[in-house]
Amino acid sequence: MKARVSDMSSRRTLKLAILDMLESLKPPTFDIMLIIISAIGASLSALQPLSNSVIVAENILDPLVYFTVTLYLAMRVSSGIAELVEDGIMEVYLSYPIDRVSLAISIFVSRILVPTLILVGAPLLVASIILYKVVMTNIVGLLEVYGAYVIIITMYGLVFAIVALAVKSSASAAALSMTFAFLYMGLGLILPMIASSTGKMILVKFSQALNFNVLVSNYLQGAPADLWQLLIVPSLLITLYIIYLAYFKYKFEPV
Repeated sequence: MKARVSDMSSRRTLKLAILDMLESLKPPTFDIMLIIISAIGASLSALQPLSNSVIVAENILDPLVYFTVTLYLAMRVSSGIAELVEDGIMEVYLSYPIDRVSLAISIFVSRILVPTLILVGAPLLVASIILYKVVMTNIVGLLEVYGAYVIIITMYGLVFAIVALAVKSSASAAALSMTFAFLYMGLGLILPMIASSTGKMILVKFSQALNFNVLVSNYLQGAPADLWQLLIVPSLLITLYIIYLAYFKYKFEPV
């Protein structure tokens, strides 16, 4: 009996995730962004002499695609979730016969995870088609870099979602999310400057850890990295995911 109830809940969660995903990915905004970043991937593939798949992934994704996708999600994730509250749709979702954690997971999948997977993957797919001979020599390396970018951008997305749930205003959520994105990226530039003036090189390592996508790419190309550096951003992702679920379950009210 319990297994049957669990199966029904899972199917309802999946159905809601699909319905909300279709809403969040509806044309034309997402389509335009997908075309733009795919074109970026094609252009960079044609313009640069790339010798291995890790370099292909890194050069295609950083910094232009990384920056563009992050800011796009800062606006779309935060404002989109806040609009669910403003338009009363979240109340409808909450009336659906699934628990709050399942609903939160559905929104995470539809508003953050799937768009991130698609937007990060699209330019890499285009580059892989154009540079297939290079990519096929180490497809695992390309996927590892892809995974690193998905992890750090998903981490951004969770912050954007938490902000949206907290402020419940699309304009304020978008502004605060973009501010966080700029501050986080800026921190990676400021910390090495502080380190050079204070001599505290641990700040350089911490800055490298925050730039998880670049850290992983460099590590795959032979650059040294401490274990704690490789674990900081994934740990932040897990922590933020738990905070997001807990906030949605215990604190969030749609009014």
